[in-house]
Amino acid sequence: MRESKIEDQESLRVSEVNEKPQRRPLIVVIDIDDDLSEVGIKSPLIGFEEVLDAAVRFALARPEDSDANALFDGLNLYKKFQVEGRDPEIVVLTGHKTDLLEAQRKIRANLEDLLKRVEGPFELYLVMDSEYDLMVVESIRDLAPIAGIKRVLVEQHLGIEASYMLLARYLKKAFFDPRFSKYTLGIPGALLALGTALSLAGYGSIALKVLGFFLGLVMIVRGFDLEKYINDLFKALFTQHGLVLVSYTLLGIFLIASTVAVYYAFSGASSVLEGLAMTLKTSIPILMAGVVMYIIIGKALYKLIQGSLDLWNEIAEVIMAIFTALAFYQLGNSLMSWGPSQIPIKVVDALLLSGFIQLLLIGISIAVLIEVLKRAGKLKGS
Repeated sequence: MRESKIEDQESLRVSEVNEKPQRRPLIVVIDIDDDLSEVGIKSPLIGFEEVLDAAVRFALARPEDSDANALFDGLNLYKKFQVEGRDPEIVVLTGHKTDLLEAQRKIRANLEDLLKRVEGPFELYLVMDSEYDLMVVESIRDLAPIAGIKRVLVEQHLGIEASYMLLARYLKKAFFDPRFSKYTLGIPGALLALGTALSLAGYGSIALKVLGFFLGLVMIVRGFDLEKYINDLFKALFTQHGLVLVSYTLLGIFLIASTVAVYYAFSGASSVLEGLAMTLKTSIPILMAGVVMYIIIGKALYKLIQGSLDLWNEIAEVIMAIFTALAFYQLGNSLMSWGPSQIPIKVVDALLLSGFIQLLLIGISIAVLIEVLKRAGKLKGS
């Protein structure tokens, strides 16, 4: 009796395994840099006939491109599974020409949509022609099981003439393909410009050391594949919270610099008047520069990133800060020219003759005018 129950349980487990639906092969040909769009082929493509038509059109337009081989390789894999009776499906997904993160997002979104529309369940067979396409794997891994990845390698028999033609093709990619030009032109160009600027400024002796330092940084970033993390960091900084953090940090730095300027103004002054004059001339303009940086980065730049052009409040605030800095600078200059005995009787003259009050009034007037025009709807973005 006990043996009979065990056999029944085993039979039930075998039956459950047999009833589990077999996954259909979904062949996904990936063109991460969207070369297909350059010959007028729009993606996503679904089904053998659509992909075959696209493969023929692309091969006729660009027979030397390895994406053509990837398309035909995907079709060949489709026929293989079809002969095996596995009911395959094939799709072609393209990404973005220059932005690899956007390319991954687009491919994932299209594949997710296709998996909902086409009858499954599926297991994925990825066909690709470059190492950049492999970046997509992690972004789509959770959508369906990945049963296989096929990297298409094109066989070539090269003579001397063909070698030069291939070299010319690679040089063209190095100069005009954004994926490669940033390494072949962008970074060397930046280093060359930096070295030349240092030499022209009279720092030729340290130019080589500076170039070596920056070249070392570039090699570290590329060698440890830190580009993604750096991109993520900059994207985080350019959110509202990131920009506010940066702006407050800069404001704090300028506040510290302003405080240090006060210390040096009085420690190096021969009189209280000279210390006060130097403070007005240096410390307050430094603090106003920090305020301007806070307004530009923490408020105006974030609005621009969000697509808002209503920057008139920020413009008015910057103008007020600039005129305030100029007013105190002029007042400090004026006090520097007077002796200590003149302070009690000449303080009003200092405010007027230095242009302190006039500069403040100009700044206030411009800010008020901007607000009036904004409320009247005369300024765009209001």
